[in-house]
Amino acid sequence: MVMAIWPARGSNLKSDGNLPLTMSISLASRIIATREQFLSTFDHSTYAHRCLEKLSKHHVTLPLTYASPILFELHTLGTYVHFSGELRVQPPTYRFYIHEGDSHFRDLRHMWQGLDLTLEYRQGVYANRGENALISRILYSMDFNRTGRKKSADEFLLPDYVRFAIEHYNELDEESTSIAHALMKDMLHIWVETRKTKQPRILRLTLPSQGTRELAVAEAEFYTRAWTYCFGIRPKANIYPAGEHFAGEVNINAHDLTRLPCGRDIFAVTNSNNRLSGSS
Repeated sequence: MVMAIWPARGSNLKSDGNLPLTMSISLASRIIATREQFLSTFDHSTYAHRCLEKLSKHHVTLPLTYASPILFELHTLGTYVHFSGELRVQPPTYRFYIHEGDSHFRDLRHMWQGLDLTLEYRQGVYANRGENALISRILYSMDFNRTGRKKSADEFLLPDYVRFAIEHYNELDEESTSIAHALMKDMLHIWVETRKTKQPRILRLTLPSQGTRELAVAEAEFYTRAWTYCFGIRPKANIYPAGEHFAGEVNINAHDLTRLPCGRDIFAVTNSNNRLSGSS
């Protein structure tokens, strides 16, 4: 296992430690989803603007930024959809589903109090319907991709706002570093909860498949960097052919995990109903 080799969190210095290369980046005012993106999911402008007003009932205001109070609840919901579900886009219908499978999630139906959202649960599948479907359009506007997106079916990428936070992590100011750290840690917790396979000495996590090896390798880098930034572990991704696509997995040695304050909890999480505390 190789430890992190990137500069310290928040660093914007040259390798010789002299003058900064750039000013620190602030995430607070950066826009994740705009009013126009949300409105574009409708065919009729009048109805679209009425739905925009209804979103206030779910405490969602646009534009959505990294500083929006509701971001983390939307991020958590969208990340469950990303790892274990689908965002079904068949205009004019937008719906998301979360498939529990064999993972035995905590009960997701009533976790979204900030959004005034309750999910239906039937035969291992969580779904949103009715007025709650507006949240599906928000997730779409946030760049969560699955079915019917503008992106190729051979691409299954993390949303742009997560990728940006990871890619520029070492350039962020102190407040933005905290935001990015929280986004990554929540993503990793949900990845463990939804895609862990039981192994006696390792934590094995499967990666979403991609259309090319190059894309699979590049996308895996975002996941492994998140582990490094949050927990100081630099796991290695294994990419391999799977039919017409390229699948992958990340293996983390149990010994490396148990040296961390939260490591034993991470390794054990399969049927836990509690969010992991993690290190800060």
